[in-house]
Amino acid sequence: MNTKKAFYTNSPRTHEKSGGIPKGHIILNNFLSAPAVVRDELFGHIALANSETGYTERELNVIKRIADFYGISMERKQM
Repeated sequence: MNTKKAFYTNSPRTHEKSGGIPKGHIILNNFLSAPAVVRDELFGHIALANSETGYTERELNVIKRIADFYGISMERKQM
């Protein structure tokens, strides 16, 4: 989330940006993250985990679009 860029990993334990998982957190087998950013302002975040088949660019692109629409709606709500 620090980079405001969407990503996915099918091996979160060994992902280069992994900071570890807090004690008691569910086990993550895979993870997809898409921030809702409009004009460089973060309005929210969509995170998915533990897909039975893992994640691909296809799922990432779909969730990025949903996050974009969400960000736009939140920006308009503030107006």
